[in-house]
Amino acid sequence: GMIRYSPVFAALMFAGAVQAEEVALIDACIGPVGAPDEHAEWCKGIVAEPCFYRKEDRSKANLLLCIDAEVAAWSKIMEREFALLSDTLASRQQDALVNAQSAWRTFLAADCAFPQVFTEDSVAESWSSDCRLHHTADRALALRGFRDFAVDPENPPTLVQDSEE
Repeated sequence: GMIRYSPVFAALMFAGAVQAEEVALIDACIGPVGAPDEHAEWCKGIVAEPCFYRKEDRSKANLLLCIDAEVAAWSKIMEREFALLSDTLASRQQDALVNAQSAWRTFLAADCAFPQVFTEDSVAESWSSDCRLHHTADRALALRGFRDFAVDPENPPTLVQDSEE
């Protein structure tokens, strides 16, 4: 018979196509490998905020949609950075990276589930989405930092610069 596509399936297909644009937007904000923008963490929100303010209906559902679209883009970047980094590593380094990433996923799930345990207020759901956005972006940038360091060891990704070795 005829194949019937569910709206959810159609939305997922569409999201995949849109994500490339959102990934490119975030990448342009982060800057080139080896010379990242020193304010790369300010790139958080670059997709979600304009997405939300473009909507006629600034409902909670649309807010969640916009945040989740950005989480999906940062997730793509994180997975890419993980793969590119992993390709450069020796096997014991790869094992350590896989363990770290697995622990990070466990942390993300637990930490971002907490707002909905903490409060029954209507803000809990967007609090959880926002949590996923911050953590996923931070993780993507942390993984990216190892590649930046490989290209330019003079600039380690440290908070306090210019320390004497």
